[in-house]
Amino acid sequence: MKLLKDLSLGIKFSLVTALSLSVVFAVLITTIYYHQKEKRIAENDVRFFSQLSDLVSILDEQRKAQEEKAKQALVLAESLIRQQGQIIESDSLIDILVNNPLTNRKENLKINALYLGGKLLQGDSVMVDEFIKETGCVMTIGQQSPLGFVNIATSRVLTMSMRFVGTFTTHKPTLEAVNASMPYLGTLIGSVSKKIYTVNTKVLYTNKGSKIVLFASVFLQAEGTIQKNIISKRYLENGFSYLMSKSGTILFHPSSRAIGVDISQSIVYTDMIRNTAGLHKFFYTDNAGVPKYQYYTYYQPLDMFVSIVIPKKDLLDKPLAYFRNFLVGGAIF
Repeated sequence: MKLLKDLSLGIKFSLVTALSLSVVFAVLITTIYYHQKEKRIAENDVRFFSQLSDLVSILDEQRKAQEEKAKQALVLAESLIRQQGQIIESDSLIDILVNNPLTNRKENLKINALYLGGKLLQGDSVMVDEFIKETGCVMTIGQQSPLGFVNIATSRVLTMSMRFVGTFTTHKPTLEAVNASMPYLGTLIGSVSKKIYTVNTKVLYTNKGSKIVLFASVFLQAEGTIQKNIISKRYLENGFSYLMSKSGTILFHPSSRAIGVDISQSIVYTDMIRNTAGLHKFFYTDNAGVPKYQYYTYYQPLDMFVSIVIPKKDLLDKPLAYFRNFLVGGAIF
Protein backbone atom coordinates (compact mmCIF):
# COMPACT_ATOMS: atom_id res chain seq x y z
CA MET A 1 0.00 0.00 0.00
CA LYS A 2 2.92 2.37 0.86
CA LEU A 3 4.39 1.75 -2.58
CA LEU A 4 1.07 2.68 -4.17
CA LYS A 5 0.86 5.85 -2.06
CA ASP A 6 4.39 6.84 -3.06
CA LEU A 7 3.49 6.73 -6.77
CA SER A 8 2.99 10.03 -8.49
CA LEU A 9 -0.48 11.13 -9.48
CA GLY A 10 0.41 10.67 -13.17
CA ILE A 11 1.46 7.07 -12.71
CA LYS A 12 -1.63 6.33 -10.63
CA PHE A 13 -3.80 7.79 -13.37
CA SER A 14 -1.99 5.67 -16.00
CA LEU A 15 -2.53 2.50 -13.97
CA VAL A 16 -6.21 3.21 -13.44
CA THR A 17 -6.61 4.02 -17.13
CA ALA A 18 -4.80 0.81 -18.18
CA LEU A 19 -6.92 -1.27 -15.80
CA SER A 20 -10.11 0.37 -17.04
CA LEU A 21 -9.11 -0.22 -20.63
CA SER A 22 -8.36 -3.87 -19.84
CA VAL A 23 -11.84 -4.30 -18.38
CA VAL A 24 -13.39 -2.53 -21.37
CA PHE A 25 -11.40 -4.71 -23.78
CA ALA A 26 -12.37 -7.87 -21.89
CA VAL A 27 -16.05 -6.93 -21.97
CA LEU A 28 -15.77 -5.94 -25.62
CA ILE A 29 -14.01 -9.19 -26.61
CA THR A 30 -16.57 -11.26 -24.70
CA THR A 31 -19.46 -9.36 -26.32
CA ILE A 32 -17.97 -9.71 -29.80
CA TYR A 33 -17.23 -13.40 -29.21
CA TYR A 34 -20.77 -14.26 -28.12
CA HIS A 35 -22.25 -12.13 -30.87
CA GLN A 36 -20.11 -14.03 -33.36
CA LYS A 37 -21.20 -17.32 -31.77
CA GLU A 38 -24.89 -16.45 -32.18
CA LYS A 39 -24.25 -15.30 -35.72
CA ARG A 40 -22.42 -18.54 -36.49
CA ILE A 41 -25.29 -20.63 -35.08
CA ALA A 42 -27.86 -18.70 -37.13
CA GLU A 43 -25.78 -19.08 -40.32
CA ASN A 44 -25.35 -22.81 -39.72
CA ASP A 45 -29.08 -23.24 -39.15
CA VAL A 46 -29.83 -21.60 -42.49
CA ARG A 47 -27.13 -23.62 -44.23
CA PHE A 48 -28.03 -27.06 -42.91
CA PHE A 49 -31.79 -26.62 -43.03
CA SER A 50 -31.29 -25.73 -46.68
CA GLN A 51 -29.16 -28.84 -47.26
CA LEU A 52 -31.76 -30.92 -45.41
CA SER A 53 -34.47 -29.60 -47.74
CA ASP A 54 -32.23 -30.48 -50.70
CA LEU A 55 -31.95 -34.06 -49.41
CA VAL A 56 -35.73 -34.34 -49.15
CA SER A 57 -36.08 -33.04 -52.72
CA ILE A 58 -33.61 -35.66 -53.95
CA LEU A 59 -35.54 -38.42 -52.15
CA ASP A 60 -38.81 -37.12 -53.57
CA GLU A 61 -37.43 -37.28 -57.11
CA GLN A 62 -36.20 -40.82 -56.42
CA ARG A 63 -39.63 -41.83 -55.12
CA LYS A 64 -41.39 -40.42 -58.20
CA ALA A 65 -38.95 -42.20 -60.53
CA GLN A 66 -39.57 -45.48 -58.68
CA GLU A 67 -43.32 -45.06 -58.91
CA GLU A 68 -43.10 -44.48 -62.66
CA LYS A 69 -40.91 -47.56 -63.03
CA ALA A 70 -43.40 -49.62 -60.98
CA LYS A 71 -46.26 -48.47 -63.23
CA GLN A 72 -44.44 -49.62 -66.35
CA ALA A 73 -43.40 -52.89 -64.69
CA LEU A 74 -46.98 -53.75 -63.75
CA VAL A 75 -48.09 -53.34 -67.36
CA LEU A 76 -45.45 -55.87 -68.43
CA ALA A 77 -46.32 -58.25 -65.56
CA GLU A 78 -49.98 -58.30 -66.57
CA SER A 79 -48.99 -58.80 -70.22
CA LEU A 80 -46.89 -61.87 -69.29
CA ILE A 81 -49.91 -63.43 -67.62
CA ARG A 82 -52.41 -62.50 -70.34
CA GLN A 83 -50.16 -64.06 -72.99
CA GLN A 84 -50.62 -67.45 -71.31
CA GLY A 85 -54.41 -67.23 -71.07
CA GLN A 86 -56.74 -67.24 -68.10
CA ILE A 87 -55.79 -68.35 -64.62
CA ILE A 88 -57.58 -71.64 -64.04
CA GLU A 89 -58.70 -72.44 -60.50
CA SER A 90 -58.95 -76.16 -59.70
CA ASP A 91 -61.21 -77.81 -57.14
CA SER A 92 -58.23 -79.77 -55.87
CA LEU A 93 -56.38 -78.42 -52.84
CA ILE A 94 -52.65 -78.15 -52.31
CA ASP A 95 -50.60 -77.44 -49.18
CA ILE A 96 -48.42 -74.35 -48.95
CA LEU A 97 -46.13 -73.66 -46.00
CA VAL A 98 -46.99 -70.26 -44.53
CA ASN A 99 -46.15 -68.11 -41.57
CA ASN A 100 -49.57 -67.68 -39.96
CA PRO A 101 -50.03 -63.92 -39.36
CA LEU A 102 -52.34 -64.63 -36.41
CA THR A 103 -50.08 -67.01 -34.47
CA ASN A 104 -46.73 -66.16 -36.11
CA ARG A 105 -46.09 -69.89 -36.51
CA LYS A 106 -45.22 -72.00 -39.53
CA GLU A 107 -48.02 -74.23 -40.73
CA ASN A 108 -49.47 -75.82 -43.86
CA LEU A 109 -52.32 -73.92 -45.47
CA LYS A 110 -54.69 -75.61 -47.91
CA ILE A 111 -55.54 -73.51 -50.98
CA ASN A 112 -57.01 -74.24 -54.40
CA ALA A 113 -54.45 -75.17 -57.04
CA LEU A 114 -54.07 -72.53 -59.77
CA TYR A 115 -52.85 -73.18 -63.32
CA LEU A 116 -51.56 -70.78 -65.95
CA GLY A 117 -50.64 -72.03 -69.41
CA GLY A 118 -51.08 -75.59 -68.19
CA LYS A 119 -48.52 -75.15 -65.36
CA LEU A 120 -49.10 -75.01 -61.63
CA LEU A 121 -48.86 -71.35 -60.64
CA GLN A 122 -48.05 -71.87 -56.96
CA GLY A 123 -44.27 -71.88 -56.58
CA ASP A 124 -43.63 -71.26 -60.29
CA SER A 125 -40.40 -69.26 -60.73
CA VAL A 126 -39.95 -69.20 -64.53
CA MET A 127 -42.25 -66.29 -65.32
CA VAL A 128 -41.31 -64.15 -62.31
CA ASP A 129 -37.58 -64.67 -62.93
CA GLU A 130 -38.00 -63.69 -66.58
CA PHE A 131 -39.76 -60.56 -65.36
CA ILE A 132 -36.96 -59.46 -63.02
CA LYS A 133 -34.37 -59.99 -65.78
CA GLU A 134 -36.29 -57.72 -68.14
CA THR A 135 -37.28 -54.98 -65.70
CA GLY A 136 -35.05 -55.18 -62.63
CA CYS A 137 -38.29 -55.19 -60.62
CA VAL A 138 -39.79 -57.86 -58.40
CA MET A 139 -42.97 -59.65 -59.53
CA THR A 140 -45.19 -61.31 -56.93
CA ILE A 141 -48.53 -63.13 -57.25
CA GLY A 142 -50.87 -63.29 -54.27
CA GLN A 143 -53.84 -65.63 -53.83
CA GLN A 144 -56.87 -65.09 -51.64
CA SER A 145 -57.03 -67.54 -48.72
CA PRO A 146 -58.84 -67.92 -45.37
CA LEU A 147 -55.89 -66.15 -43.70
CA GLY A 148 -55.61 -63.32 -46.22
CA PHE A 149 -53.69 -62.79 -49.45
CA VAL A 150 -50.74 -65.18 -49.45
CA ASN A 151 -47.81 -64.88 -51.84
CA ILE A 152 -47.68 -68.00 -54.02
CA ALA A 153 -45.00 -67.00 -56.57
CA THR A 154 -42.34 -64.31 -56.46
CA SER A 155 -38.96 -63.31 -57.85
CA ARG A 156 -38.03 -61.90 -54.45
CA VAL A 157 -35.39 -64.12 -52.90
CA LEU A 158 -35.01 -64.63 -49.16
CA THR A 159 -31.91 -66.84 -49.36
CA MET A 160 -30.15 -68.70 -52.19
CA SER A 161 -32.71 -71.50 -51.95
CA MET A 162 -35.75 -69.74 -50.51
CA ARG A 163 -38.20 -67.10 -51.76
CA PHE A 164 -40.80 -64.92 -50.06
CA VAL A 165 -43.50 -67.52 -50.79
CA GLY A 166 -45.98 -68.24 -48.00
CA THR A 167 -45.85 -64.68 -46.65
CA PHE A 168 -48.92 -62.47 -46.39
CA THR A 169 -49.76 -58.95 -47.49
CA THR A 170 -50.16 -56.96 -44.27
CA HIS A 171 -49.79 -53.35 -45.43
CA LYS A 172 -53.16 -51.78 -44.56
CA PRO A 173 -53.55 -49.34 -47.52
CA THR A 174 -52.63 -52.13 -49.97
CA LEU A 175 -55.16 -54.51 -48.41
CA GLU A 176 -57.87 -51.87 -48.42
CA ALA A 177 -57.32 -51.25 -52.13
CA VAL A 178 -57.21 -54.98 -52.98
CA ASN A 179 -60.36 -55.73 -50.98
CA ALA A 180 -62.09 -52.96 -52.90
CA SER A 181 -60.74 -54.41 -56.18
CA MET A 182 -58.82 -51.16 -56.74
CA PRO A 183 -55.19 -50.68 -57.83
CA TYR A 184 -52.61 -49.41 -55.34
CA LEU A 185 -49.41 -47.43 -55.91
CA GLY A 186 -47.21 -46.32 -53.05
CA THR A 187 -43.79 -46.37 -51.43
CA LEU A 188 -43.40 -48.08 -48.07
CA ILE A 189 -40.98 -49.73 -45.65
CA GLY A 190 -41.11 -53.52 -45.33
CA SER A 191 -42.29 -54.69 -41.90
CA VAL A 192 -39.75 -57.54 -41.90
CA SER A 193 -37.02 -56.52 -44.36
CA LYS A 194 -37.00 -52.82 -43.29
CA LYS A 195 -36.25 -51.99 -46.92
CA ILE A 196 -37.83 -49.09 -48.80
CA TYR A 197 -39.75 -50.13 -51.87
CA THR A 198 -42.44 -48.92 -54.25
CA VAL A 199 -45.27 -51.31 -55.04
CA ASN A 200 -47.93 -51.21 -57.74
CA THR A 201 -50.80 -53.70 -57.58
CA LYS A 202 -53.69 -54.86 -59.72
CA VAL A 203 -56.47 -57.34 -58.96
CA LEU A 204 -56.99 -60.16 -61.46
CA TYR A 205 -59.54 -62.98 -61.36
CA THR A 206 -59.51 -66.72 -61.91
CA ASN A 207 -62.03 -68.47 -64.14
CA LYS A 208 -64.16 -68.92 -61.00
CA GLY A 209 -64.00 -65.26 -60.00
CA SER A 210 -61.54 -65.63 -57.11
CA LYS A 211 -59.18 -62.69 -56.57
CA ILE A 212 -55.53 -62.86 -57.56
CA VAL A 213 -53.23 -59.91 -56.77
CA LEU A 214 -50.40 -58.96 -59.05
CA PHE A 215 -47.55 -56.97 -57.48
CA ALA A 216 -44.71 -55.12 -59.23
CA SER A 217 -42.14 -53.83 -56.71
CA VAL A 218 -39.10 -51.57 -57.07
CA PHE A 219 -36.65 -51.58 -54.15
CA LEU A 220 -34.65 -48.50 -53.23
CA GLN A 221 -31.01 -49.51 -53.58
CA ALA A 222 -28.02 -48.14 -51.70
CA GLU A 223 -26.20 -47.54 -54.96
CA GLY A 224 -26.58 -44.39 -57.06
CA THR A 225 -28.60 -41.57 -55.47
CA ILE A 226 -28.53 -42.96 -51.93
CA GLN A 227 -24.82 -43.79 -52.12
CA LYS A 228 -23.93 -40.32 -53.36
CA ASN A 229 -26.18 -38.21 -51.15
CA ILE A 230 -26.58 -40.25 -47.95
CA ILE A 231 -23.86 -42.86 -47.49
CA SER A 232 -20.81 -41.12 -48.98
CA LYS A 233 -21.54 -37.43 -48.42
CA ARG A 234 -19.83 -35.60 -45.55
CA TYR A 235 -20.77 -32.31 -43.93
CA LEU A 236 -17.85 -30.18 -42.72
CA GLU A 237 -15.24 -32.63 -41.35
CA ASN A 238 -17.21 -35.34 -39.57
CA GLY A 239 -20.88 -34.63 -40.27
CA PHE A 240 -23.12 -37.15 -42.02
CA SER A 241 -26.76 -37.84 -42.93
CA TYR A 242 -28.98 -40.87 -42.40
CA LEU A 243 -32.55 -42.12 -42.95
CA MET A 244 -34.68 -43.60 -40.17
CA SER A 245 -38.13 -45.18 -40.24
CA LYS A 246 -40.85 -43.53 -38.16
CA SER A 247 -40.70 -46.51 -35.80
CA GLY A 248 -37.01 -45.84 -35.07
CA THR A 249 -35.07 -48.25 -37.31
CA ILE A 250 -32.00 -46.93 -39.16
CA LEU A 251 -32.55 -47.57 -42.90
CA PHE A 252 -29.53 -45.96 -44.56
CA HIS A 253 -26.38 -44.74 -42.77
CA PRO A 254 -22.69 -44.21 -43.66
CA SER A 255 -21.80 -46.95 -41.15
CA SER A 256 -23.03 -50.39 -42.21
CA ARG A 257 -23.09 -51.41 -38.53
CA ALA A 258 -25.78 -48.81 -37.83
CA ILE A 259 -28.20 -50.06 -40.51
CA GLY A 260 -31.11 -51.95 -38.95
CA VAL A 261 -30.38 -50.64 -35.44
CA ASP A 262 -33.45 -49.64 -33.41
CA ILE A 263 -32.98 -46.27 -31.66
CA SER A 264 -36.59 -45.88 -30.51
CA GLN A 265 -35.49 -45.75 -26.85
CA SER A 266 -33.00 -42.90 -27.37
CA ILE A 267 -33.47 -39.21 -26.49
CA VAL A 268 -32.84 -38.40 -30.15
CA TYR A 269 -35.85 -40.46 -31.24
CA THR A 270 -38.00 -39.04 -28.43
CA ASP A 271 -37.37 -35.53 -29.74
CA MET A 272 -37.93 -36.53 -33.37
CA ILE A 273 -41.23 -38.36 -32.88
CA ARG A 274 -42.65 -35.25 -31.19
CA ASN A 275 -41.84 -33.13 -34.23
CA THR A 276 -43.29 -34.54 -37.44
CA ALA A 277 -44.02 -31.20 -39.10
CA GLY A 278 -41.40 -28.75 -40.37
CA LEU A 279 -37.63 -28.54 -39.92
CA HIS A 280 -36.06 -29.09 -36.51
CA LYS A 281 -32.73 -29.00 -34.67
CA PHE A 282 -31.73 -31.00 -31.60
CA PHE A 283 -28.56 -30.76 -29.49
CA TYR A 284 -27.44 -33.91 -27.68
CA THR A 285 -24.40 -35.86 -26.51
CA ASP A 286 -23.90 -39.32 -28.00
CA ASN A 287 -22.85 -42.49 -26.18
CA ALA A 288 -19.18 -41.68 -26.77
CA GLY A 289 -19.58 -38.30 -25.05
CA VAL A 290 -19.43 -36.27 -28.29
CA PRO A 291 -21.77 -33.23 -28.36
CA LYS A 292 -23.69 -33.06 -31.66
CA TYR A 293 -26.30 -31.05 -33.48
CA GLN A 294 -28.94 -32.93 -35.47
CA TYR A 295 -30.99 -31.25 -38.18
CA TYR A 296 -33.99 -33.34 -39.18
CA THR A 297 -37.41 -33.46 -40.80
CA TYR A 298 -40.16 -36.05 -41.24
CA TYR A 299 -40.78 -37.11 -44.85
CA GLN A 300 -44.38 -38.32 -44.93
CA PRO A 301 -44.46 -39.97 -48.41
CA LEU A 302 -41.85 -42.50 -47.24
CA ASP A 303 -42.92 -42.46 -43.58
CA MET A 304 -39.39 -41.74 -42.35
CA PHE A 305 -37.06 -39.09 -40.94
CA VAL A 306 -34.22 -37.48 -42.88
CA SER A 307 -31.37 -36.23 -40.69
CA ILE A 308 -28.03 -34.44 -40.87
CA VAL A 309 -25.71 -34.78 -37.85
CA ILE A 310 -22.81 -32.38 -37.19
CA PRO A 311 -20.39 -32.62 -34.23
CA LYS A 312 -20.33 -29.41 -32.19
CA LYS A 313 -16.56 -29.15 -32.55
CA ASP A 314 -16.93 -28.90 -36.35
CA LEU A 315 -19.88 -26.55 -36.21
CA LEU A 316 -18.74 -24.12 -33.51
CA ASP A 317 -15.64 -25.01 -31.50
CA LYS A 318 -13.04 -24.91 -34.26
CA PRO A 319 -14.32 -21.82 -36.12
CA LEU A 320 -14.82 -19.89 -32.85
CA ALA A 321 -11.39 -20.92 -31.56
CA TYR A 322 -9.76 -19.20 -34.56
CA PHE A 323 -11.88 -16.11 -33.98
CA ARG A 324 -11.16 -16.06 -30.23
CA ASN A 325 -7.40 -16.31 -30.83
CA PHE A 326 -7.65 -13.48 -33.35
CA LEU A 327 -9.43 -11.24 -30.82
CA VAL A 328 -7.01 -12.03 -28.00
CA GLY A 329 -4.03 -11.50 -30.29
CA GLY A 330 -5.44 -8.17 -31.44
CA ALA A 331 -6.01 -7.05 -27.86
CA ILE A 332 -2.46 -7.92 -26.84
CA PHE A 333 -0.67 -6.41 -29.81
